[in-house]
Amino acid sequence: MTFLKTAFASAVLAAAVVAPAQDRFIEGARGAGVLVNANREATGEFMFTVARFVREGTELVQGNLAYRGRSESGPVQIEGRAMRLAINSRTLVAEFTGPAVAVVNTNSGLRRFEGTYSVRVQDRRVFGVGDPDTFAVTFTSREFQYSTRGLVGRGDLVVRAPHSVIAN
Repeated sequence: MTFLKTAFASAVLAAAVVAPAQDRFIEGARGAGVLVNANREATGEFMFTVARFVREGTELVQGNLAYRGRSESGPVQIEGRAMRLAINSRTLVAEFTGPAVAVVNTNSGLRRFEGTYSVRVQDRRVFGVGDPDTFAVTFTSREFQYSTRGLVGRGDLVVRAPHSVIAN
């Protein structure tokens, strides 16, 4: 009976892997980690994934961003969808943007802002060797602006392009 359960689970997993394989990946980036400043103090946490791919002959960009950090007003959380993506395959820099929501915990309570975000990341660490990766995020709305950047102190990010100089 265990064999049948294992075989069934393997078949379901194989179907799940093959179904999206009909999308053709072009380029993308993903990462998660802790953002640190020059003094190696934690200033935020991030998680993102973004990809350009072809589905049924149409080129699409999809992805998301989740970021938590601090602003002058208090703790800030930014969540957004990726709509545009640009990757430099020589420098392994990815820049992506899209609509986002920022929630700021101020002295007077939670404030929610709708706007846009942009992220710039650079994959500088290959197989754990090299300078730390970099991460920068900017959020803009009529009523609230936020921007920060730093090094990836704990975690990793990966930039993949069709003709990357280094594949990690």
